[in-house]
Amino acid sequence: MTRRGAAQVKTAILGSNWTRGWFLALLAAVGALTFVIFTRTIGNGFVNYDDPTYVTSNPHIQSGLSWSALAWALRSFYAANWHPVTWVSHMLDVQWYGLNPHGHHLTSVLIHSLNVLLLGLILARATGQTARALITAALFGLHPIHVESVAWAAERKDVLNAFFAFATVLLYLRWVDQKTPRSGRAFFWYAAAIVTFALSLASKAMSVTLPCLLLLMDYWPLARIRAPRNFRSCLLEKIPFLLLAGLTSLLTVRAQQAAGAVKDTTLFPLSSRLVNAVVSLIRYLGKILWPADLCVYYPYA
Repeated sequence: MTRRGAAQVKTAILGSNWTRGWFLALLAAVGALTFVIFTRTIGNGFVNYDDPTYVTSNPHIQSGLSWSALAWALRSFYAANWHPVTWVSHMLDVQWYGLNPHGHHLTSVLIHSLNVLLLGLILARATGQTARALITAALFGLHPIHVESVAWAAERKDVLNAFFAFATVLLYLRWVDQKTPRSGRAFFWYAAAIVTFALSLASKAMSVTLPCLLLLMDYWPLARIRAPRNFRSCLLEKIPFLLLAGLTSLLTVRAQQAAGAVKDTTLFPLSSRLVNAVVSLIRYLGKILWPADLCVYYPYA
């Protein structure tokens, strides 16, 4: 069986109507359960940490969606970030709900619940393992480590970034399925994946590593890489994604520098930063396994 053939078999496992129907029903139940559990956050108010910057005291957001506000969102390095899609989402919330915090929290809960559905679809389509896909989607949706992103209005950028990143992966999988022969329809899915990736980056720069993830998926579970020639082909496909990631990285550094968030190496030497990165990674993995002592701010140490 060719590597391409292996990928087709994996994604075809969901082909039977019975299997697909049961999987989609159970996945919808997982998404609904996530929504119900997080509805407790809808009754929350705004907090005095970052919410004033992002919503309650931001005049550009309080005016709702307008051409001038949209222009500001595209040009602004406000709050040490460049994330126009996040600003637009807050503007839309003000347009719909005013400054009633319940509506703002409802939007975040809805987006998070949709993320659970997208993740389940990605895993099932890429691996064909429907049971594992459901379990993983449930863990993603209900894990305490995600509470901050959903319950805190200022963290809208996190759930938005995940939504468009997951949409990018799902569209990429669709393109892989239809890429041979190369047709206009196949190009549509590829172009759509680039657009959603751009929207993900414009929500939060965290997804700059997504092109690397797509390349890893080409190796497993999509089984598209075996020889160096295959690797080069898959790498070339990622060039538009890499260019967008590089541009966003530059914009993010500029935004952080403009806000004074980039500290000199004399204050924080490179060796200290590397050690902190390793410690942070280990502690984050630890909190996934044992989510205790969670907080909104972990001081540099």
